[in-house]
Amino acid sequence: MHISILIISIVVLISLSALLSGLTLGLMSLSTYELKRKAELGHKHAILVYPLRKRGNELLVSLIIGNTLVNAILTVVLNSFLYSVAAIIVATILITLFGEILPQAYLKKHGLAFGAKLSPHISRLMLVTRPLSGPIGHFLDKIIGDE
Repeated sequence: MHISILIISIVVLISLSALLSGLTLGLMSLSTYELKRKAELGHKHAILVYPLRKRGNELLVSLIIGNTLVNAILTVVLNSFLYSVAAIIVATILITLFGEILPQAYLKKHGLAFGAKLSPHISRLMLVTRPLSGPIGHFLDKIIGDE
């Protein structure tokens, strides 16, 4: 793989990992009661996010499936350039720092705004992952309750 394509791929994958990880914490920490109240009062971000967030466990599973897939692809891409152990170590460092810690810290405070901006993409992700996220989300609703 050409080095510039490799670098672009890594940056794109880490960015996607960061978004999905940050959105998981950012959106799941939002209260559905408060979102509903804000949406009813016309808050533009809440109007976009509430329909996604009220499907709590399905949303959670969709974001986790997306993030896991992106992180697995990142490891495969790194493995095409580095030896297996080195690829795992580099992927772990990149994912932990840039794909988990930093985005979760930031999006914990800005989850509503980012969720609103990305709501069409989150809806598409939920649609694509629905064959898995729907049944798993439903199962979680039954086992641990929805909201």
